[in-house]
Amino acid sequence: MLNPSDLWLQRDHKHDLAFRPLETALEKGIIDACYTQSKPLQQLSEATGKFKAIEDLSLHPDWTLQVANIPAAITCSDVMYNEHPELAVAFMKGMIRVGRWSNENKHAAAGILDRQTFYLDVEHTYEGIKPIDIVPNLSPQNIASVEIGKDFMLKHGYIKNDFDVHEWAAPDIIEKAARELLEEE
Repeated sequence: MLNPSDLWLQRDHKHDLAFRPLETALEKGIIDACYTQSKPLQQLSEATGKFKAIEDLSLHPDWTLQVANIPAAITCSDVMYNEHPELAVAFMKGMIRVGRWSNENKHAAAGILDRQTFYLDVEHTYEGIKPIDIVPNLSPQNIASVEIGKDFMLKHGYIKNDFDVHEWAAPDIIEKAARELLEEE
């Protein structure tokens, strides 16, 4: 049986323009400018020598300007949540373990993550993840970040139905996963 994850890992995220389609449109003059969701993507674009950033939101102290796919949300279907919550809890326990290991082994984690990120290289990936707590959490800032993204998508018609981010976040899953891990330890 083929493992789709293996195929995904064989892709060169840093150089495959399928992951950065707006660069082609920008280079051909189809568009005049584009937004990239992260500084690493901007740096990859600039490394081609063809593009220049006109604004770097990471230089602004206002964290709300940098809410684009951050935090990375771990999601599951409503069927999984309602009919098989034990699977959601098991998956979350694994993600918490991975996050703990990654926090304790940042260089090793950078080596693994670099294959699937837009950072320039392993050292750049390390610098990017060094200040980050990789253990999943529902901190007030993470919830606020998701809410900013949700409100933007609702306002611009990308989603049609409003929802309560606090309920959607399903804190019961992460709390149960953390509780079970403590009991196992």
